[in-house]
Amino acid sequence: MTSADALSQKLIEKNKQLDFYRNKNFLLVGTFYLGPCLSVWYRFIANFFTGHPTMKLVKLVCADQ
Repeated sequence: MTSADALSQKLIEKNKQLDFYRNKNFLLVGTFYLGPCLSVWYRFIANFFTGHPTMKLVKLVCADQ
């Protein structure tokens, strides 16, 4: 998330200097909130769905959306 925010600030928003406070917030949210939550979520849905590998993949994609 941090690198995506830095690219967004430079390329899309065309900021001359990086907003390091905002970048730090993205780092903290990604590391301590989204990372653990998504890790648990993906582990759960991987074990929840069973069946043929192709159908399992379709179910995983649908559940993640």
